[in-house]
Amino acid sequence: MCLLSPTSVFICARHLRPHPYLCSLDLRVPYAVRLTEADIVKLLRGLPDLNLKVIFSEFYFTSTIVSELPRMKHINSMRFKPGPKQGLGGEEEVESFVPVLEQGAFLVLLDLDITARLGDVTHFMNTDFAPINIAFLFIDAYVEHEPKQLYNVARHTGSQSDEFETNIKLVHVPGLLTLIPAKQI
Repeated sequence: MCLLSPTSVFICARHLRPHPYLCSLDLRVPYAVRLTEADIVKLLRGLPDLNLKVIFSEFYFTSTIVSELPRMKHINSMRFKPGPKQGLGGEEEVESFVPVLEQGAFLVLLDLDITARLGDVTHFMNTDFAPINIAFLFIDAYVEHEPKQLYNVARHTGSQSDEFETNIKLVHVPGLLTLIPAKQI
């Protein structure tokens, strides 16, 4: 587990780099992702052989971070944990979710938790290089959606594999978590 501040990510990356067989990266960050996103990407680039899973805060799988994760060829689980113990994020961090993926992205990804609008999830799962081996998809749809949008995401993601399971969290209380201003930390 890494507890990050905007300045500690380099210390964490330097400490983790000599451990090529690291199986899990559990980031607990008490800041909005916009304050640490560039540092998190640098940390991920320093761990290209990370094996198995990453666990972030609820709103931390942004377009930029999800675009970086496929470069780590052994990731099979991308999970988030909601609540202040894991870290804080905000809905504005995932307002637009359009990661850029390249060929060979997420070849071993089986388990994906994502917080995004249903239209963005449908688009993401239907891009040319979307994850194709997903067995479990958990979607936190943090805003209200029309039934047709729910139908579309289920229709477009449900044919991934025989073992595919989709869970969509339809209830989210906006503003339940409060971010700690960086000046106060």
